[in-house]
Amino acid sequence: MIFSPSRPAMFQQPSLILWAALLGSLTLCLPAVAQVSNEAVDPWAGIEEMTVIGMGGALVGQSQKSSVLSFDSEELNEAGITDVGTLAEYTPNLEIKTGASSVSSPTIFIRGIGLLDFNSNASSSVAIYNDGVYMNSPIGQLFQFFDLEGVEVLRGPQGALSARNATAGAIRVSPRKPDGAFSGNAQITYGNYNRVEFDAAVGAPIVEDVLSARFAARFAQSDGVTENRCADTPGTATCGRLSVNEANFGPVESGLDRNVNDTDNWAARFLLRFQPNEDQDWILGFSGGQSKANAYQFQSRGGGVGSIVRDGIGRDRLGYGDFDRDAFAGDYDRVGKELLNVLGVTLNGDLEFEDFVVKTTTGYARATSHAPRNFDASPNQFAEALTDSEVWQASQEVVFSDPGNSRFGWEIGGFFLYELLDSTSDLLPGIVPVGQLQAFEQRLYTWAMFGKLSFELTEALQIEAGARYNWERKEFDLGVIGRLVGPTGTPPRNVLEQQDEVWNEPTGEIVLTWSPIESVSIYGRYTHGFKGGHFNGGAIFSAQSIEAVDPEVIDAYEVGLKSEWLDGMLTLNFAAWYYDYSNYQVFTIQNSGGTFPLPQLLNAPRVESRGVELDAILKPIDGLELRVSFGILDAQFTDFTVARLKFVTSCPTPPFPACPPEQEVLDFSGNPLVAAPPLSINLQASYDVDLGRLGWLRPRVDASFRDKTYFVPGNASELTLGNPEFTRNEGATQDPFWLLNLRLAYATPGENIEIAVWARNVANTVYRNNTLDATAGLSKYLDVLGPPRTYGVTGAFKW
Repeated sequence: MIFSPSRPAMFQQPSLILWAALLGSLTLCLPAVAQVSNEAVDPWAGIEEMTVIGMGGALVGQSQKSSVLSFDSEELNEAGITDVGTLAEYTPNLEIKTGASSVSSPTIFIRGIGLLDFNSNASSSVAIYNDGVYMNSPIGQLFQFFDLEGVEVLRGPQGALSARNATAGAIRVSPRKPDGAFSGNAQITYGNYNRVEFDAAVGAPIVEDVLSARFAARFAQSDGVTENRCADTPGTATCGRLSVNEANFGPVESGLDRNVNDTDNWAARFLLRFQPNEDQDWILGFSGGQSKANAYQFQSRGGGVGSIVRDGIGRDRLGYGDFDRDAFAGDYDRVGKELLNVLGVTLNGDLEFEDFVVKTTTGYARATSHAPRNFDASPNQFAEALTDSEVWQASQEVVFSDPGNSRFGWEIGGFFLYELLDSTSDLLPGIVPVGQLQAFEQRLYTWAMFGKLSFELTEALQIEAGARYNWERKEFDLGVIGRLVGPTGTPPRNVLEQQDEVWNEPTGEIVLTWSPIESVSIYGRYTHGFKGGHFNGGAIFSAQSIEAVDPEVIDAYEVGLKSEWLDGMLTLNFAAWYYDYSNYQVFTIQNSGGTFPLPQLLNAPRVESRGVELDAILKPIDGLELRVSFGILDAQFTDFTVARLKFVTSCPTPPFPACPPEQEVLDFSGNPLVAAPPLSINLQASYDVDLGRLGWLRPRVDASFRDKTYFVPGNASELTLGNPEFTRNEGATQDPFWLLNLRLAYATPGENIEIAVWARNVANTVYRNNTLDATAGLSKYLDVLGPPRTYGVTGAFKW
């Protein structure tokens, strides 16, 4: 930290760790406090078979009464889902965007609801749970997709139980647990771009029926998919700085990497399971990982005020243009490793007593990142930054529930989390006359008490009601050393600001479920959700306000159908919803001409989202499975007015506008939400061909469609081409597109060995996963492109 504002000693890191450890220790003492009954009457005596629906965990009760898509380990493997970003291709109305990083800080949207803030202190509207532990910081959320039991995507706000910041939904990642048996698997992949991936896991008993363990690891490496022309031709016409830029900063250095946007990471997990008797089950987990690939490089696309069109190519304010229009090539002068390290410890306990059940979840997570950013996506040094972040969190959750042997059910519990985040950013690092230094420290304290009651009114009719009281406090200390003089000669000022905010809100939900027959369930659900306020972690200029945006609140109404027909041949799930948001949190870029684009946080007074979803699985014959999932979405800003700065277009442009900016007020009401395509579709067909003694052949086809998608809420600096009522930013969009994936696998008769050939994005479709609007400050858009066509072969062995 450049600045280290003082804080009370009671909030230093060692005290919090001891406090969290004490809570965990109290749960360990529960068997000594309450008598565990091994001789209780078995409520299921006489029942020969019991079917359990769901994957376990605190959110399962909710998932049965909401729209949810589940992926087991086999589905994840066959679909090639290796991180949370790939998951969106198979889940309609789920959008996962990356901004300044390809390995950390994903921004996640469900049904159009989310926060496109890629700063390290951003808290998503989609709650992420890893092995039952809520992960607050976005750093490291892409690391947990290996050796899994499954993944659940809960679409819709969660108002009770484990539901912090879940105003859009939740994603639960469940690792494979030790089961007391000796087993294992290994998988290796080789593909284009010299892609090498290796996954392995082994489980083994240590003390029979009492202690067992499982170790899993993953490694992935590939060459970059984007060519850096500056690696071969620095200082030439194709990779040279504008003369005025070179006079200040010198020529482009030599020896830069030729391939960027690469992959180089590993992750590992160790789980130790202790089952001293049939009433106790403890799992201690350790996980870690590292990424050291090159930092992400944007694709430059000229546009906006100050942009110059020459030879049909849009050029930025300094005259740079991507001359060959190759979507996977550019000219980058700042290339460096983005170093990310993550570490996690979890302790999960399930204890059964005669009259109640206890589930305790203790978690500790730590992550560090070092990230060079080339925001101008060019050989000119105009907008570059170096950011270092370190975050750690400690959390504890305890849930008491009934044993589930009556028509009346209950759950009650509590949750606590503390997080400390330090971040420093150096704008134009190493360039002392014009650079800018920023450092902030954010401390988060949050707790909740929650409960749920359920009652079977009749054999076919059930009612559930849950409530949660949410409290949180954020302390945000910001320091800025300003060295950059603005285009109007305004001198910078140094800033040291301290903010302290407390928010609290009761939330809850009520669900009515009717099951007219055993295989059909119809539900109606009302949810009141809450997401705490948020500080602007990107406030790198002294002119930016760091005051927190207000919390967002949602009232959600949903009806749905879950059903099976034709003796399980057809599974059909349907959901329809209406959301009414107040103070919806919006992240955007506030462009001030001739300067660095400034991240900005806003509240949209009102937002509405409505739509329908259908998920269907058809198994007409043995071995053939057809899946159709689609979502229709209408999500828009009902009331959203923004005051911004813009430049008078008659002023000269290079190198900086001579006229000061003017303020304008834009009304974005009626504009679509960010990352909210009106239609999204996923189609899948797979067929197991029985070859008898020769084994199995398994072809699989996946196709996904996304309708037109906007990446910003509206125009960033000026009204569009003389039409004062048209404020949609058409430059920051992605037109409708399809993606096609193919896979053909052969498995031996015992299915212990499988060899698969696969191809993703078969048509080599070029599409934008995200776009940052820097049209006033840099006269360009910064595009984040989806991966090109990839293909390879995978061999797997299990025992």
